[in-house]
Amino acid sequence: MDLGERIKKLQKMNNYSLRELASKVGISHTFLSDIENNRSNPSLERLKDIADGLNVNVSFLLGEKDEMDNWLTDEDFISLYSRFHKNSEFKMVMEKINKLDSNQIKDLNKYISNEFKLND
Repeated sequence: MDLGERIKKLQKMNNYSLRELASKVGISHTFLSDIENNRSNPSLERLKDIADGLNVNVSFLLGEKDEMDNWLTDEDFISLYSRFHKNSEFKMVMEKINKLDSNQIKDLNKYISNEFKLND
């Protein structure tokens, strides 16, 4: 999945029209359309604005992954996000998790598995 496709999917999941997202991000709807259709590339600053407007990080928009998230495909992420993105409690938890380093995430995973008796 490329940058334009990710932006389009996240835009739809957030129920933003092209104009609404462009306005939220501070760019023209024609420029956003060009980005979504891979006719134009945004600057890093604009990419950050788009990511912020869609409540994801720039790395996700660019399709970059690290060893912590190789298990989660883009489609799985989008499915998970669409299921929970309007749940305020889930958002708060995810914002906190997003600030953790890899060791803290491993510790959290162990805690959740033990506390809630979850099997992998």
